[in-house]
Amino acid sequence: MPYEINKELVLSTGHIQQRTSEILDMKDNQTDELAEILSWERSGFGYKIHIPLHDGPVYDIGVGRICPELPALMMLASLHDCKWLVFDADGPQHKELPQFEW
Repeated sequence: MPYEINKELVLSTGHIQQRTSEILDMKDNQTDELAEILSWERSGFGYKIHIPLHDGPVYDIGVGRICPELPALMMLASLHDCKWLVFDADGPQHKELPQFEW
Protein backbone atom coordinates (compact mmCIF):
# COMPACT_ATOMS: atom_id res chain seq x y z
CA MET A 1 0.00 0.00 0.00
CA PRO A 2 1.44 3.44 -0.92
CA TYR A 3 2.07 6.07 1.74
CA GLU A 4 -0.35 8.96 1.94
CA ILE A 5 1.55 12.24 1.83
CA ASN A 6 -0.31 15.51 2.30
CA LYS A 7 0.72 18.95 1.08
CA GLU A 8 0.04 22.16 2.94
CA LEU A 9 0.33 25.82 2.02
CA VAL A 10 1.85 27.85 4.88
CA LEU A 11 1.12 31.58 5.09
CA SER A 12 1.55 34.27 7.72
CA THR A 13 -1.39 35.00 10.01
CA GLY A 14 -0.93 38.52 8.64
CA HIS A 15 -2.93 37.34 5.62
CA ILE A 16 -6.11 37.02 7.70
CA GLN A 17 -8.11 39.69 9.47
CA GLN A 18 -8.22 39.94 13.25
CA ARG A 19 -11.94 39.19 13.11
CA THR A 20 -11.20 35.95 11.25
CA SER A 21 -8.66 35.03 13.92
CA GLU A 22 -11.27 35.65 16.62
CA ILE A 23 -13.78 33.46 14.80
CA LEU A 24 -11.21 30.67 14.38
CA ASP A 25 -10.30 31.04 18.07
CA MET A 26 -13.99 30.47 18.81
CA LYS A 27 -14.37 33.89 20.38
CA ASP A 28 -17.07 35.06 17.98
CA ASN A 29 -20.76 34.24 17.68
CA GLN A 30 -20.30 33.15 14.04
CA THR A 31 -17.97 30.27 14.95
CA ASP A 32 -20.80 27.71 15.07
CA GLU A 33 -22.06 28.82 11.67
CA LEU A 34 -18.57 28.53 10.16
CA ALA A 35 -18.07 25.09 11.73
CA GLU A 36 -20.97 23.79 9.65
CA ILE A 37 -19.10 24.52 6.40
CA LEU A 38 -15.40 24.50 7.30
CA SER A 39 -13.06 22.19 9.20
CA TRP A 40 -10.12 23.72 11.08
CA GLU A 41 -7.99 23.38 14.19
CA ARG A 42 -5.91 25.68 16.32
CA SER A 43 -2.26 24.96 15.62
CA GLY A 44 0.27 26.52 18.00
CA PHE A 45 0.46 30.15 16.94
CA GLY A 46 -1.95 29.85 14.05
CA TYR A 47 -4.59 27.74 12.35
CA LYS A 48 -4.80 24.72 10.09
CA ILE A 49 -7.74 24.70 7.66
CA HIS A 50 -8.75 21.59 5.74
CA ILE A 51 -9.08 22.11 2.00
CA PRO A 52 -11.83 19.81 0.69
CA LEU A 53 -11.47 18.36 -2.79
CA HIS A 54 -13.95 19.97 -5.18
CA ASP A 55 -14.31 20.37 -8.91
CA GLY A 56 -14.95 24.09 -8.70
CA PRO A 57 -14.78 27.25 -6.59
CA VAL A 58 -17.19 26.48 -3.76
CA TYR A 59 -15.40 28.37 -1.01
CA ASP A 60 -17.32 31.63 -1.56
CA ILE A 61 -20.52 29.99 -0.36
CA GLY A 62 -20.84 30.74 3.33
CA VAL A 63 -17.14 30.97 4.16
CA GLY A 64 -16.70 34.26 2.29
CA ARG A 65 -19.72 35.76 3.99
CA ILE A 66 -18.19 35.08 7.41
CA CYS A 67 -14.45 35.44 6.64
CA PRO A 68 -14.17 37.38 3.35
CA GLU A 69 -10.43 36.83 2.78
CA LEU A 70 -10.50 33.03 3.22
CA PRO A 71 -12.08 31.84 -0.08
CA ALA A 72 -9.27 33.21 -2.28
CA LEU A 73 -6.60 31.78 0.03
CA MET A 74 -8.37 28.41 0.17
CA MET A 75 -8.58 28.40 -3.63
CA LEU A 76 -4.85 29.18 -3.82
CA ALA A 77 -4.15 26.14 -1.62
CA SER A 78 -6.47 24.02 -3.75
CA LEU A 79 -4.77 25.13 -6.98
CA HIS A 80 -1.48 23.86 -5.53
CA ASP A 81 -3.09 20.51 -4.60
CA CYS A 82 -2.77 21.18 -0.88
CA LYS A 83 -4.91 19.35 1.65
CA TRP A 84 -4.27 22.01 4.33
CA LEU A 85 -3.99 25.78 4.48
CA VAL A 86 -1.84 26.74 7.46
CA PHE A 87 -1.69 30.21 8.96
CA ASP A 88 1.36 30.59 11.20
CA ALA A 89 2.50 33.69 13.11
CA ASP A 90 6.01 33.02 11.77
CA GLY A 91 4.81 31.96 8.32
CA PRO A 92 5.92 33.72 5.14
CA GLN A 93 4.23 36.90 3.97
CA HIS A 94 3.60 37.31 0.27
CA LYS A 95 3.29 40.77 -1.24
CA GLU A 96 0.77 39.59 -3.84
CA LEU A 97 -1.70 38.49 -1.14
CA PRO A 98 -3.85 40.76 1.06
CA GLN A 99 -2.14 41.74 4.30
CA PHE A 100 -3.75 42.87 7.54
CA GLU A 101 -2.16 44.55 10.55
CA TRP A 102 -3.59 43.70 13.97
